[in-house]
Amino acid sequence: AAYQIFERVNARGASLEIADLLKNQLFANSKSELMDEWDSKVTQVPHIKQMLKYFYVSRRGGIPARRLYKELKNYADDLKEDDTDDSHYDKFLEELIEFSNFYKKIKEFRGSDDGKLEELLEGTLNKQSPKYTTRLKHIHLSLAGIDVMNVTTTIPLFYSIIRAYKKLDKNHRSINEDFLPLLFRNFENFLFVNLYVCDKSGGT
Repeated sequence: AAYQIFERVNARGASLEIADLLKNQLFANSKSELMDEWDSKVTQVPHIKQMLKYFYVSRRGGIPARRLYKELKNYADDLKEDDTDDSHYDKFLEELIEFSNFYKKIKEFRGSDDGKLEELLEGTLNKQSPKYTTRLKHIHLSLAGIDVMNVTTTIPLFYSIIRAYKKLDKNHRSINEDFLPLLFRNFENFLFVNLYVCDKSGGT
């Protein structure tokens, strides 16, 4: 198959980006119209290689750059439910599109207005709560502080937290709504202490 030749050529020394290899793999295996969104959404995010790494980190943890493409393929294969399931690459692409949307939004946020933040947190905080504005403001200040410190390694963690939070039923979310502002503030404090008090690298 053409995509296999493409991979072999790259293995022999052609300088191809991970995104090019992954796109080739997806075109060969995805049967849905989602591939249209690869060009319109996924490839439009800033620093696509970093985005792909953070996507993997949000699923399975740290990964050396040299192994990223192989492990992304392994992750996609592991989404296969059984030997007859041939839609696992569609599932993989859906997850990747969802993460790329989050990544793009949090990169565009950079301490901007609350409208951008509300997009990031959609489906988490109760907008009808009298504490909604206060909670939003506290999260806004924490994310703006983290942005000033130029730390991006928190992105996969924040995505995983928000994703898990959205899966809670409505009652559990309402009980724990003060948890999110507190969590973001604690991350900001932790990074500040490590970077500026202990003079340790927080990773970027």
